Amino acid sequence: MTESLYNDIPKSYKKNIFHLEKSYSLAELVNLEIKDFTEADITKCYIDELKRLLEIESVTDLIEGINQIQVNLTKVQIENKEINYPTFENFFSQLAPLLLQKFWERSKNIENDEDLEMIFFESIFIALEEEVYIWQEKISS
Repeated sequence: MTESLYNDIPKSYKKNIFHLEKSYSLAELVNLEIKDFTEADITKCYIDELKRLLEIESVTDLIEGINQIQVNLTKVQIENKEINYPTFENFFSQLAPLLLQKFWERSKNIENDEDLEMIFFESIFIALEEEVYIWQEKISS
């Protein structure tokens, strides 16, 4: 498994900024009767979901996890349209250059026999780490 650089970035959140007393997954928020969650609540759930993705070792499972988070964010957003929700916009803008760079490096180095699935996995993993870092910075400021 690829070693995570950002997996431990601040684990201690400022608890007083969160409205919800318990940590929920986005899927749980969709099914809860709680409808007055805050932007910080959603962002914390999003970060926690991304961190769980960093524990996955299959590129297919990783992609499915990303898609599920997007679906759950959309469902939660339907409940409260006034909150600014996290999006995967930055993630995808980070992912595209990583994939291009990896493929280019592979084509230029004949001795590099790196599996295409590993190229995808490493690129997605790095972009997810960046996404966690960015959102943790936003929530701590």
